[in-house]
Amino acid sequence: MAKPVTIDAAIDPARIAALPAKPGVYLFRDQAGEVIYVGKAASLRARVRSYFGSHPEFTAKNRALVERIRAVEVIVANGEAEALLLENNMIKRYKPRFNIRLRDDKSFLYIKISVDETYPRVYTTRRVLDDGARYFGPYANAKSLRRTLKLLNKLFPFRTCALDMDREWDRPCLKYHIDLCNGPCIRAVEADEYRRVIDSTIDFLRGRSAPIVADLEREMKRAAEKQAYETAALARDRLAAISKVMAGQQAVDDRAGDIDAIGVAREGRQGAGYVLNVRTGRIVGHNEFPFALQGQETEAELAGEFVREYYARAVDLPAVVLLATDIAEPELVAASLSARLGRKVVVRVPQRGPRRRLLEMATNNAREALAIEHRSLMGSRRRLRRALDQIGEALGLRRLPRRIECFDISHLQGAHVVGAMVVFEDGMPQKSQYRRFRIKGDWGNDDFASMREVVARRFARLEKQSNGPGGFAKSPDLVIVDGGRGQLRAALKGLEGERAISVPLAALAKREEELYSTNSPRPIRLPPTSEGFYLLQRIRDEAHRFAVGYHVSLRSRSSRRSELDRVPGVGPARRRQLMRHFGSLARLRAASAAQIAEVPGIGSSTATAIHQALAE
Repeated sequence: MAKPVTIDAAIDPARIAALPAKPGVYLFRDQAGEVIYVGKAASLRARVRSYFGSHPEFTAKNRALVERIRAVEVIVANGEAEALLLENNMIKRYKPRFNIRLRDDKSFLYIKISVDETYPRVYTTRRVLDDGARYFGPYANAKSLRRTLKLLNKLFPFRTCALDMDREWDRPCLKYHIDLCNGPCIRAVEADEYRRVIDSTIDFLRGRSAPIVADLEREMKRAAEKQAYETAALARDRLAAISKVMAGQQAVDDRAGDIDAIGVAREGRQGAGYVLNVRTGRIVGHNEFPFALQGQETEAELAGEFVREYYARAVDLPAVVLLATDIAEPELVAASLSARLGRKVVVRVPQRGPRRRLLEMATNNAREALAIEHRSLMGSRRRLRRALDQIGEALGLRRLPRRIECFDISHLQGAHVVGAMVVFEDGMPQKSQYRRFRIKGDWGNDDFASMREVVARRFARLEKQSNGPGGFAKSPDLVIVDGGRGQLRAALKGLEGERAISVPLAALAKREEELYSTNSPRPIRLPPTSEGFYLLQRIRDEAHRFAVGYHVSLRSRSSRRSELDRVPGVGPARRRQLMRHFGSLARLRAASAAQIAEVPGIGSSTATAIHQALAE
């Protein structure tokens, strides 16, 4: 990959004309130097010039974008496939405001089948690794995925547990007894037979049901001939279940092959993409993906951005991608997918026939998904507004508590004392603004002193960062502390150190679920079924979760250090290497000296010393 070339696009169009006519990625920066848009191109020169030429392609989005561009940076890629991959990496890195990004992309789930193991496991994961496993997804709806896995497990008795299959276990779990697993842990099934179960599972996920039906029919016939009637009945039941699933999978066209039909829809600043997965002529899957918009994108821009986002995550690729409208640089998408799949992938915009009807189905589903999302969002906003109104009224606040900060303290008998701050704006968590505090004072078990320190440190930062971004820059409309009157007084003392700051304070006690406020001499009780009560509980519990998580992390780190610090020659670098290799101290402790010696940078003598130290 070539070194990035930065040019001043707004001042020197001649340099734009001198850009290479090669595939790559272009980045637009604003006056502050922030990346505001990332795009890909088969020809960097032609694509960038389209924004700045004498007849630019000015959609409303382009107009708003070009007005802010002060510099262009281009990166030449080694081919069209790499350009799409590079574009996605740049968007993940810079998060440009003019690019569409799927919401909650960290929460997408996949089905993972560890085919590299002798007895593969089938389970869900949020990470796709280059580890030899087989993945299916992404799935945006966790509930739908759980239903899919439950159905799969009824059809195919695979293991879902994380047991070590290198050893033979004494007893199977309940799933073996209810025919949801054929017991590889106790070697109740041969490896070859179990592999056939996994192959059938993969075939089913790929829409190849015919060979599975044929295998089950043969199995049922053989079992009946041997008078193994229980085995025959089990095969019969699975055959009936698969036939029922196939009946529910709409047949599109026996010649259709593997197709993804993608529909998009928009309403205001909300958008939705819908993907219909057709495999061997049947619709085997569908997923909807909501995303936020700038509000000015054309349908072509919307479709192009969604395709890039979706296929950056998709692992089960089709031979044909169907779209309702032409997108920019479709050849880059096709080249990238072809390189990943290992055979030709085409992008089509059908105008008539079965494929057009399939596309209309995807588009209609995208519109319906967006309508449901919109109704849900509006209902959620109304509920959150009522909750904030109820909290404000109960505490006698002069203005709506749109920004609420909540603090909690966590420790174990005075050790590893930490504080945490969570932020909710308009009733929604703002996780990028959460903050953690390592307590500096030697307060031990004194939670009040720790709370006083945390609140004082937070508001000392308010003045320093008032003009900058981040969690400390904004003043809250309400501060909540986890606890009772004592914690409220401690927080008030912490705030008194910053005399120019006046913020309403309240404490929410766990046991009685009462609110204590600086505005009221008596505890306040919100109706336990009210939206305001539920929101306060959620905020308090989130602060507690965040604080405990940080405390556990510090304690775990300290435990690893203390045990390994006793071993001569094991410093921070080797400690990290050991943890990366084994994943936890428990696994390291269970390892033999020979296994420890396999870690890069750990010699046999050091491995023996580590093994002996952890065994003591």
